[in-house]
Amino acid sequence: MFGPNPVLEYAVVHEMCHLRHRNHEQEFWNLVGRILPDWEARKVWLDRNEHLLGWEKVAPA
Repeated sequence: MFGPNPVLEYAVVHEMCHLRHRNHEQEFWNLVGRILPDWEARKVWLDRNEHLLGWEKVAPA
């Protein structure tokens, strides 16, 4: 994945937090926030620019 390092860090932390919480409920986001207090800004960048990274967004089933 090509993107700014803070966004790459967010992606890694996000996926690692799924090892403990296999959902996107509040406990999951609380854990992400303890690791990356500015995760929301990083996620906003990713949401706005993911089309530049050469991948397609997968809709939840």
